[in-house]
Parts: sequence; structure tokens; C-alpha cells
Amino acid sequence: MSEGSNGHHRLTAEELADRTRFRFREKVLDIPELGGEITLKTLSVREREILRAPVEEAAGKTDEGDPTEAAIEAAAKVFSLIVLEPNVTEEEATGFLGDWPVEAFDRITDAYADLIGSREDEKAAYAEFQPADGPEVSVPPSP
Repeated sequence: MSEGSNGHHRLTAEELADRTRFRFREKVLDIPELGGEITLKTLSVREREILRAPVEEAAGKTDEGDPTEAAIEAAAKVFSLIVLEPNVTEEEATGFLGDWPVEAFDRITDAYADLIGSREDEKAAYAEFQPADGPEVSVPPSP
């Protein structure tokens, strides 16, 4: 087993592929409009990539399609992936999200953004580890 530059052992391909090693962060969020709570979770890379196309498509809708329908479908996809409990399918979320108060949905997406942190948080974290006399470490591009 080889040692990495920071004193940790160098990961193997098997360790990288071991899905049981990952712990996704979770956050319980109160939804007062419904008198209860839900649990949010961070996404896997696969889930994030599943979200990318519909969200970008909804943002770029023109007169060719119904922007409201595309936006609701994108919101439902987001909801179904970031809400861990209760487990809600994209189809179920599409059926009810359009009638929700915007504050309730925004509270969920804001709480999710807090859970994963912002690009400014990432930049600050990277800045903490800038070597005083070495090369600058840059923040990777945002997804």
C-alpha cells in the first residue's frame, strides 16, 4: 500500500468503487404549511447529472413550449432527488408542486443549497489551504 503526499494511504480502484464508504449528508426540514417535516440529502454525481439537462432546458424555454410546464417538471425532478423522506417520485411531485406556495418550495431548495454549501464556501475553503510560498490552488469549475 503506497502513501500519498498528505500521509494517507493511496486509494485503490476497489476502494474508489466501494459505494458503502460514502455517507451523504442529510438535513431535516420543517414544512409548516403542511404541518410536518421532510429529510433532504446531498446528491451523487449521477443524480446531479440527471438534474442538469432538465433544469437547463427549463431555463432556456422559448415560445416553442410551455415554460411553466417545463419549469414544474424540472422542479419535480429536483424535488424527487433531493427529498429523501418521504420518498416521492418525479411523477408524484409533478402532480402537486404546481399548486404549492412558492415559499415552501423555495425553503426546500434554500435548505438544500445550505446543505451542500455555495461556491463562495468552496473558494474560502480552498483559500485556507493555499501554500504561503507555493503554487496557487484553484477552485474546480462549478457543475
